[in-house]
Amino acid sequence: MHWFYPTERFFGPFSEADYVSWAQITNGDPLPRPLSIDVNLDPRQSGRDGCACNGEPSTAKQGPACDSQRLLDALERDIAQKGKLFDKDRGTECIRIRGLSRDLQPFGQLKPLLSHIADLFSGGLAPDQHSVVELDSDTLDEGLLAELRDLGLRGLTIRETTSRPGPLLGPASVDLSRGNPGSSTRHGIGQAVSRARALGFESVTYVDPRFGQLPQPDSDAVRAASATLARAHLEALLDQQPDRICLSTSLPRAPAGADALQTLAHLDDAQLNELEAIMAQFESAGYVPMGGSAFGRQPARPGERFCMPHLSGHRTDLVGIGVGAISALGWAYAQNHRRPEQFMDAIARGRLPVERGIIVNQDDQMRREIIAHLLSDGRIDAGLLSRRWEVDFDRHFQPELRVLDELAARGALRRDADTLTVTRRGHLLLPQICRLFDRYARHGYQPNRVIHLADRRPSG
Repeated sequence: MHWFYPTERFFGPFSEADYVSWAQITNGDPLPRPLSIDVNLDPRQSGRDGCACNGEPSTAKQGPACDSQRLLDALERDIAQKGKLFDKDRGTECIRIRGLSRDLQPFGQLKPLLSHIADLFSGGLAPDQHSVVELDSDTLDEGLLAELRDLGLRGLTIRETTSRPGPLLGPASVDLSRGNPGSSTRHGIGQAVSRARALGFESVTYVDPRFGQLPQPDSDAVRAASATLARAHLEALLDQQPDRICLSTSLPRAPAGADALQTLAHLDDAQLNELEAIMAQFESAGYVPMGGSAFGRQPARPGERFCMPHLSGHRTDLVGIGVGAISALGWAYAQNHRRPEQFMDAIARGRLPVERGIIVNQDDQMRREIIAHLLSDGRIDAGLLSRRWEVDFDRHFQPELRVLDELAARGALRRDADTLTVTRRGHLLLPQICRLFDRYARHGYQPNRVIHLADRRPSG
C-alpha cells in the first residue's frame, strides 16, 4: 500500500505505547496528514502484501484459515481501538480491503465492518473518499463483484495469481506450444472489467506482480521468444482496457561475485530496448505512466478517480487493520501480530495487537522521500533535497550516483546539475532504481533500537 522503507524484515522491538505515542505525534502536527486505511481479511496473508508498482511479489498465504467470525470480531475491535487514537479532523483519503478469497467471503459481516470504519475514521466511505477492494484473479465471479459493489466499494483491483506458460521476459526456457499466451487473460480479465463497469465500479486495476525477468544477455534465442510472449500477453491485456495496469519486471540473475548494483549498472542496450518497446506498447494503447510501474488510461473517464496509497507515503499516514497489517505513522512503522492466534489473543485482552516496528532516523527519512519522489514523479531534485536535509547530495549518495551515471550513459535517465529524471527508456526500472537507495538491503543494517521522540524530524 505504501512503499515501506525500510521493509518489514528489518523491523525490531516496538511496543503498544510506541504506537500510541506516534499516533499522538502525528495528530499534533500543525497540518496533520490525512489517513489511508489498509484492512487485511485473510489471516494467512500477513505482512506487507507487496505491489507490482513497487516491484514486490505477493506474500504467500500460509497456514489454515481460522474461525472467520472470531477473526471479524477481532478486526472490528482493532478498528475501534485505533480509531480512537486519531483526531476526526484528519480525514480519510483511501480505504483498501484485501484478503478476500473463495474460502473467505464473509459478506454478511463485512458490511458492519465497513460501517464501523466509517463511524470511527472521518470520511470513511463518504462520497468524496475512494475505497477499493483487491481480489485474486482466481476468486472472480459475477455474484462476488455484485455483492462487493452493493457494500459501497468504489474501486476494484484484480491481482494476477494464475500460472502461465513460462516466464514473460525469461529466464532460461519458454514454451510457446501451449496456445495463445493471452487467451486466459483476454477471457477472464475482459469479463471482469466489463462486469465491474456495468455494476458501477469507478475504476478497475489489473496487477501482475510477476510479469517477468529480463533474460540473461547471452541468451539471444530465449530473449527473442520471451519478448514475443511478453508482447502477446500485454496486447491481450491492453485490449480489455482496464483503467490502470501495474506490472513488474525483475533483473536477471547476478553473475558470480556481482551484487544487485553491478547487475543494474551493466544492463545491456538490448535489455533496455525491450523495456522501451513495452513502454511504446502502453503508449500506443493510450496508457500513460502514473507512478512506479503503474499505467493509466488517458484520458480518464469522467468522474474517474484512482486510489494509489502505495505512492502516497509522503502525503498520508497509514493505519493497518488485521493480521500482519502495517501502520506508517510519521517516522514510525508498526506491524500487527503475524500469527492469527496471537493477533486475536492480544485483541481479546484489550491490547493493541502490535508485534514489531521501527522508528527511522533522518537518513532513513531522506531515503524514503527520495524513493517516494522517484515512484510518484520519476524525478529527484537533488538541490532541493540538499537544502532540506542539509547534506551534500553528490557526496552522500556517491555509490548510488555511480550506478545512475552508467544508466544515464545508456539513456535510461537524464542527469544535470540539480535534478535526475528517469526517461521513457528506463521507466520500467524504477523499482530497481529505488532499491539503489535502500541501505538496509544493501549493507545489512540493523533496526534502530532507541531514538528519542524529540529527535523525530528536522525543522522546516
